[in-house]
Amino acid sequence: MAPDDDKAARADGAGAEGASAEGASTDSASEDAARGAGSGRRGGRDGNDVTWREALAAIGLALAIPWVIGVPAYVGWYLDRKYDTWPLWFIVLLLFGLAGAAADLYKLLKQFGQFK
Repeated sequence: MAPDDDKAARADGAGAEGASAEGASTDSASEDAARGAGSGRRGGRDGNDVTWREALAAIGLALAIPWVIGVPAYVGWYLDRKYDTWPLWFIVLLLFGLAGAAADLYKLLKQFGQFK
């Protein structure tokens, strides 16, 4: 093979590799866009995914609701026993606890887009 033919072969090979590399980068970019579009894992949100922060807020609320209802009810029960006013303070503070739990639940549902 002549030196000129060797250079031509290298140039053709580099051109073919360059073209295939460009095509591969275009194909992989379109594949990445197709895979990543709407997945919500790293990129934007499509409205249906839940982030860790939202999930932790929901878990925290689920754990807080018994406390929001139970603590005022217990305090009401204690006050009624101490002052012999059964069931006045138990009912009043239980209603306040239920209202607080309902408000927290409404905030959570509004955060997830259930209420506008």
